[in-house]
Amino acid sequence: MELSEIFMKYVLPTAIITSIIMSLVIYFMVQRIYYKKIDPKLDKTAERIGREVEEGVKRAIEEYLPKLKESVKQGLVDGVTDVPNMTNKITSDVIKTGIDLLGARKK
Repeated sequence: MELSEIFMKYVLPTAIITSIIMSLVIYFMVQRIYYKKIDPKLDKTAERIGREVEEGVKRAIEEYLPKLKESVKQGLVDGVTDVPNMTNKITSDVIKTGIDLLGARKK
């Protein structure tokens, strides 16, 4: 066997297989190290964002709830105080319609 034949049959395939295996080992090690560093940071970031959103919602509720309560209370008061005016208008409209209907029947 010649040297080039030995190289082509044994050395080159062994080198290629070894390269592929080492590349895969390095790839998976880098993935593992990378995700060990990144995952905790992502978890902390997600928790921090969740806390900030919750605090923001609580602050907004504390700030706007009294205004909302006052607005609803004022709306109820306006509605209740306007009932007599609405009743008078409805009554007058019913009477007017009744008279119009009676007038239309007489013709």
